Amino acid sequence: QPVVPRETRDLAMATELAQYVAPGFSIRQPARPRVALVAEHGGREGALRTDPHCVLARTVEVPQGKRARLVIDVSHEPKGGWRLAIRVNGTRLADEQVGDQQSDPAWQTLSFDLTDPKGPRPANGKILVEVIHAPRDGQRQAAYWGRLEIITE
Repeated sequence: QPVVPRETRDLAMATELAQYVAPGFSIRQPARPRVALVAEHGGREGALRTDPHCVLARTVEVPQGKRARLVIDVSHEPKGGWRLAIRVNGTRLADEQVGDQQSDPAWQTLSFDLTDPKGPRPANGKILVEVIHAPRDGQRQAAYWGRLEIITE
C-alpha cells in the first residue's frame, strides 16, 4: 500500500503514524511532538521522521526462558547526525551515534539484546523499552526510522 505523507504535532496522531514502521510502539515525549511519515528517504519508501527528544516506547512480555532483541533501521539528514539512546526498564542499554557531518543519508540496521542474563528480570516478564532520538552536539537534526521491531526467541 502506498505511503501517504503526513505530519503532525498531536501526540495521538504521532503514535498512529509510528505504527507504519514501529507496530506496538507509542510516542511518549514530547507532549507536542513533530512527527512525519515521509514517502521516501535515502532510497527507502516510507519512513518515520522525528525531531530530537522524541521517545518511542513499548512494553513487551518476554516469557521465562526466552530472549528478546530490538532491531532498528535508522537514517539521518544529509551531512547531519543524531544520538540513539535505548533504555530498558529505566536503565540505559545503549547510546549510539547515527550519521556524521560528512555523510549522505544511509540506512543502518542495529540490533540490541533486551534481556541481559546478568540483569534483573521483572517477575511478570514485562519490560519497558524506550527508544530515544537525542540531539548530538546541540544540533537539532531529524531522525529517520524504517523499522522498530522486538523479536522474542
